[in-house]
Amino acid sequence: MRAIRVAIAGAAAVAAMLAVAPTVATAAPAAPAAVGGAGAYYSLAPSRILDTRSGVGAPAAAVGPNGVLHLQVTGRGGVPAHGAASVVLNVTVVSPTGSSYLTVWPTGAARPTVSNIDFPAGWTGANSTTVSLGSGGKVDIYNLTGNVQILADVVGFYASDGTVTSTLGDGGDMVPAEPGRLVDTREDGGPVGSGGEGTVTVDFGPDYNPYIQAVAVNVTVVDATGSGFLTTWNGQTARPGTSTLDYAAGKTVSNMVIVPTAPCTVDPTCAGIPAFEIYNQGATTDILVDVFAIYTDTAQELGGRFQPMNPVRIIDTRSGQGGHGALGTGTTAEFIPPASVQDAGTYALAANVTAVSSTADTYLTAWESDDPRPDVSNLDPAKGATICNTAPLSLSFADGGFDVYNHAGTINVLVDVEGRFEVPDAVTANARAASPAAKAAMSPVAAIGHHLYR
Repeated sequence: MRAIRVAIAGAAAVAAMLAVAPTVATAAPAAPAAVGGAGAYYSLAPSRILDTRSGVGAPAAAVGPNGVLHLQVTGRGGVPAHGAASVVLNVTVVSPTGSSYLTVWPTGAARPTVSNIDFPAGWTGANSTTVSLGSGGKVDIYNLTGNVQILADVVGFYASDGTVTSTLGDGGDMVPAEPGRLVDTREDGGPVGSGGEGTVTVDFGPDYNPYIQAVAVNVTVVDATGSGFLTTWNGQTARPGTSTLDYAAGKTVSNMVIVPTAPCTVDPTCAGIPAFEIYNQGATTDILVDVFAIYTDTAQELGGRFQPMNPVRIIDTRSGQGGHGALGTGTTAEFIPPASVQDAGTYALAANVTAVSSTADTYLTAWESDDPRPDVSNLDPAKGATICNTAPLSLSFADGGFDVYNHAGTINVLVDVEGRFEVPDAVTANARAASPAAKAAMSPVAAIGHHLYR
């Protein structure tokens, strides 16, 4: 293994074309994954496997108060019938009649007291979630109050073993990147109109580029002139009939997504560099894209594997769970996750972060507590709003902690963990033990830059 983190060092010029659930006791994760296919990530072309408006994956009816929907996942949307342990879903709510939240969890397990997406009445929006598969390859979706239409697009899965290796290849290891901004059309290129499309490249150099299969990016819409949606995909296949992010006029909306990549072909200067496509439909808007991780071929042993767990809340500043109360203006707080969700070999958590009832328009940034605060955002809540977003939380080499920064006002923060990423066994034995060999293996590698072709 060459590295466990990747740093973005430079930026190329941009081309001028283109309701919250209460806390619950934690649950111990599974034992570390064995060497092989377990925990490897497989990207899929985004595919809609649930749409309650039209009867895809469930009856054609809104989900009512305290309603539970049972969704068959395996054998659909590219998820194999056997060999998948957990899936990455982009869950969208449409036209809710009241403020509510959804919880997504494995069928057959007790419903955890966490939320995966929180929303007000009338809101259409999405959040990504990683969820273990339950009985019969299904997941359950619970709605607290009101009536709501629910959509779910599957974008990838984590393997349970080596079953799919012979047919789908090695899969990918997750390598956290130093968070960095790839695209900001406010500063370069200007707003993107309806029907606008762009190719985003991110160059991590020859040690990584040939092996990158996907990137974890936070996509944000700012100052849209009306309602619409964005779609992301690898750009080498037909644009999928799914949405990555839905937006409304004047709102700032973010969603974390794992996007499959393909070598860039739009210009000779980007040949061989990993790239993905963004498409905008509906209105004119500015777009921001921040990168947080890459997924590389497991055969290269550049990263680590995913271990799913039943969702569990580890931080709730309303009650002081996690060691802190509400965060004030300009406040940075370090949180150290409990031993129930990390051990010496855990270098990142798959988590859902919720911002509750900010007293001002603000943004939150979460990052590894060893490092300086990056110039990115994970959530952008408006005054009074409660919103959530998925975040891969990189943990400090020294103490296993991460920092959260609040820009303005006072806000409460919740963190629900969906799984963890583990370093290979050779590093696990020395992690956080001041071992020069272990620290060198986990050191960041500088990227060359990034580019947007429009």
